[in-house]
Amino acid sequence: MGRLVLNMLLSFAQFEREIIVERTRDKIAAARRKGKWVGGMPLLGYDIDPQGSKLHINDAEAARVRAIFALYLEYQALLPVIRELDRRGWRTKRWRTRRGRLRGGRAFTRNTLRQLLRNVTYLGHLRYRQEVHPGEHGAIVDAATWQQVQTILQAKRKDQGARLPGGALLQRLLRCGACDCAMISSQTRKGTRRYRYYVCRQAQKRGWQTCPAPSLAAGPIEDLVVRHIQELVPAVAPEAFMTVWQALPPSEQARVLGRLVERVNYEAAQQTVSIAFRPDAGTALVEELARVAPEINP
Repeated sequence: MGRLVLNMLLSFAQFEREIIVERTRDKIAAARRKGKWVGGMPLLGYDIDPQGSKLHINDAEAARVRAIFALYLEYQALLPVIRELDRRGWRTKRWRTRRGRLRGGRAFTRNTLRQLLRNVTYLGHLRYRQEVHPGEHGAIVDAATWQQVQTILQAKRKDQGARLPGGALLQRLLRCGACDCAMISSQTRKGTRRYRYYVCRQAQKRGWQTCPAPSLAAGPIEDLVVRHIQELVPAVAPEAFMTVWQALPPSEQARVLGRLVERVNYEAAQQTVSIAFRPDAGTALVEELARVAPEINP
């Protein structure tokens, strides 16, 4: 009887909690559909009314937002606009939280600039999920400028979508020595040929001029790492090891590398590559060979 009563009380408590969540979600949805600001990160060009959840136009920041839209229409690319914003010393929205902490005020990147250009709030609207509704705040950018920017962004997105999404063996392992940033995989096509390479994340976000080694061909660096792995178990014939390695699918090769390698550092100035293996790399390699190729006994 005690367990029955306890389970009933727990069920009612869970029901009440879900009702509160559902009502809160419906309240936010209703406020959004009425065009009310319901909180979140403040936007460049607007200030939040301390007396209520309303957005007011900040004239100085609004002028910068219009200038950013005009720059993008002029250059029709993100990186030239970022370079110009850096030259002017413009940063993202900086504000102080209720607890007194300062947020924002960082240099623009490709992602933050793209989010600014695609934000419907600057049109005087508010977005709720996939819905767009007229807002209570004023618009900063006119509809014609907004539409031109969206057309260019959409065209750029289609061009980038034509590129094949590429995986890579050294994803999350290769780092740029100059920036100490991860180098992510990318690829492009020229005619019928496909070129794979690694690109510094800092260079991708802030422009190629910010890094002395913005990109690196994927094939040579991956072959170099595989040759160093081959030296971990010298008792295995090189031909046998390469036969087993090439028979593995790319996803399995990447998993094995993750067990063996801790970090691959690329120094562009010296044109050198240093590989940091995990302490148990030799044992892990023997285990992987025994699993995928039992006929080889290193």
